[in-house]
Amino acid sequence: MATPTEPNRPHIDPAAARLAIPGGMRPDVWYVTGPEQPGTLSPRTARMLLNDHTRRGDIVIDVDDDVVFAAVAAETGRRHHALGGDRRLATLGYAAGSVDLVLVHWPRPQVEPRRLLIACTALLRGAGRLVIVAAVPARERTAHLSALTGAAHSAGLRHTRHAAVLATDSADQPHTDLLIFESEANRDE
Repeated sequence: MATPTEPNRPHIDPAAARLAIPGGMRPDVWYVTGPEQPGTLSPRTARMLLNDHTRRGDIVIDVDDDVVFAAVAAETGRRHHALGGDRRLATLGYAAGSVDLVLVHWPRPQVEPRRLLIACTALLRGAGRLVIVAAVPARERTAHLSALTGAAHSAGLRHTRHAAVLATDSADQPHTDLLIFESEANRDE
């Protein structure tokens, strides 16, 4: 916390160090009300994500049809496209390099993460972002987040941000982690 002798030092939430992926970046901590439906973001989380990483008119692909994300994208003027699952990613070759944000939920049954992330990355335009929404049990959290980060790096992605989204009624355990990546190939753009 900033003191009078350190007026320019930003406040760091004490939960951030505890929630960091070992060897990874310290997450931003977002305190919001949890989602009303399993498998979706809360409206506030969706709005914060879209406001931070896209602009009005940007194209966002929602691999898993998160209805809350879709509603907030429409309200904020983003061009939202739902895929109904990762099987349709292969059919989007015509959209390669034109998408501003791809949202994908984790965990996914019977999916090899690196292949999924390569398919998502192919859609991104120069400064586009891939966002993995990880909602896993607390005891499996570190293993999942570490594996996803490793798979992303091997797929040519650079980890640019981690947000640990904590329920406002429980600051101890995140109900969702947002892992945000961009393509290494676009690093200099």
